[in-house]
Amino acid sequence: MEEEIYLIYGQLMASQSLEALALLFPKMKTKLGESSHYEGGRYLRITDVAETELTFEKIQRKEFLIKGEADTKEALQNLCKRISAILTANQLKHRMELYDEAEVQFHFLHFNWENT
Repeated sequence: MEEEIYLIYGQLMASQSLEALALLFPKMKTKLGESSHYEGGRYLRITDVAETELTFEKIQRKEFLIKGEADTKEALQNLCKRISAILTANQLKHRMELYDEAEVQFHFLHFNWENT
C-alpha cells in the first residue's frame, strides 16, 4: 500500500528576519538552517506531531516560500491553521494551498492575499 502524503505550498510576504519569525512560534519546535536551493538562502522549519512539518524559505528580501507535508490531512490542516492564525494576528500577508495525495487542493488559507 502506497503511503499518503499531504502537501502545502504557499508564500509569505514579510520584512522580518527568520530569527524574528521563529519567535512568533514559541510553543512549536523550530529550526533555522542554510538553504540548499537558493544561494545565501536560509530557512525556518516548524515540526509538529506525527512528523508534520512546514518550512519557510527566504528567497528574496521580503519573500518566503512555504512548503510542507504530513501523513494525514488533519495533521497538515491543523498545523497550517495554527500557523496562519499566528501570521494573521501579526498582520503578515500570506497564502497557503493544501493538497491531498491526488494533488487536488482541499483548503486555502490566507491573510490579505488576493487570489488571482
